Parts: sequence; C-alpha cells; structure tokens
Amino acid sequence: MGLIKSNYIVNAKLWRWPGDMGWHFINLDKKISKEIRTIYPRGLVKISASIGNTKWNTSLFPHLESGVYILAIKK
Repeated sequence: MGLIKSNYIVNAKLWRWPGDMGWHFINLDKKISKEIRTIYPRGLVKISASIGNTKWNTSLFPHLESGVYILAIKK
C-alpha cells in the first residue's frame, strides 16, 4: 500500500445528514478524494483529523452520490 500526503487543509461547508440522527459532515474536494482513492480504492480510510486544537481519530467515508470522501464532524 502506498503513502498518501500526510496533511490536507480542507475548507468546506458543514452539512447535516438528513433524518433524525444528527450527523454533520464535510466533503473533501474531488482532487483530494481522487488522490486518496488511487491508494485506497475501496471502503473507508482511517485518519487523524483536527480542527483548531481539537484532534481525533476517525475515518473518511466514500460518498457514492458525490464521488468524494466525507468526514464526520459531529453527531
């Protein structure tokens, strides 16, 4: 398995998944998603994320409708 760039800075609009669950996400842009997908062609990708001083371990999820990865921010 290859290595991907270790840091990405993403500026994206926060959106809420429809329904009662209350999950909020951001979409990675197509260029970043394509780069990641060439190395991890299937399923979710485990990552470490940070916003300001807050850091957490999570995963990027492929969003089939948009063709990009999404990152869960908060439930």
